[in-house]
Amino acid sequence: MKSEIVTILICFLCFPSNSQMPNDYVNSLLYSVPFVNIETNARINSFGGIGVVSSERYFESGFTQNPSLLKGKVKDMGGSLSYLNWLSHIQNDIYFLNLLAFYCLTNNNAIGVNINYFDLGSVNFTYPNGYIINSHPIELLTGVNYSHFFSSGFSTGIGLKYIYSDLLRGLPDSLAIGDDDNTLAFDFGFNFRSTIKIDDISSLLYNIGLSLMNVGNGISYTGGTKLKIPTDLKFGILAEYNYQFSEFLNSYVIIAYQANKLLVPTPPIFEVVDGDTIMKGKDFNVPLFKGMIQSFNDAPYGFEEEWQEISHQFGFETGIEINKIVAALRLGKLYEFKSKGNRNYFTYGIGIVY
Repeated sequence: MKSEIVTILICFLCFPSNSQMPNDYVNSLLYSVPFVNIETNARINSFGGIGVVSSERYFESGFTQNPSLLKGKVKDMGGSLSYLNWLSHIQNDIYFLNLLAFYCLTNNNAIGVNINYFDLGSVNFTYPNGYIINSHPIELLTGVNYSHFFSSGFSTGIGLKYIYSDLLRGLPDSLAIGDDDNTLAFDFGFNFRSTIKIDDISSLLYNIGLSLMNVGNGISYTGGTKLKIPTDLKFGILAEYNYQFSEFLNSYVIIAYQANKLLVPTPPIFEVVDGDTIMKGKDFNVPLFKGMIQSFNDAPYGFEEEWQEISHQFGFETGIEINKIVAALRLGKLYEFKSKGNRNYFTYGIGIVY
């Protein structure tokens, strides 16, 4: 029974991929708690999932993708509460609940709190004799962020988060083989914004962002080897053109690009040559910081495979701002190589912001 439970856990711990490269090669990265990188915000998702850079109108990605993007240039406060039904085409009781709130201590300093609850619904575990036991897995992330804005347009931020995962919740203690674990993780973010005035009624804002998310120890559900959490390096650029029709009417267009690289070691592969087993790649059971550095050059097939571990996102938004009310249309695209997950889709959305 324990071996069956471990097999089920592996299904939860990684993003499975059935895609293939032309040479039938698939080597998806293996890590725990993938829910920490699932974006729950509707605006960000419709913008191609881009959040390491953002328009000054928005603050949400300061919690999930770049802590330097919390509001801070003016002294204000805000928050959001969201519900996301997840994988509803498979099961209708999987969902996220997310609460965000921020407060600007001064014109240049802001703090924020984030609570993200992931309910995986009802899961049945089956004995070899057909006896069924029901489990109700849950995962939780709570965090606090701080950001500081400099007068030069540069900002920086840091976040601390607590991650808890219980995938065998509800099972008898006799089957609980270390069924839950928790860890602490840090986020670091940097951002630069500047505005170029074209003429009296139009301007161009550009934004460059860099963040390192989920830097922390791994998770172990069996009391043995810890699986890395999804430490993520993000880089993005954004350009926003604004046109002022009048004192109360403004239009804008935003385009953005973001690249993501998971800093977790790539699993090696084993080949049999002349009766000998040869390992291609490197051992991925290494300490945290060694694994982060190693992740840039440990792919079994070298640079080509390393390049394929970078996902690409594109976003477009246009809108009209009347006084303090914004109506927006958003489009986006996410591309991930077939050998590394094969997420490849377009996004779209509309929004009203006050």
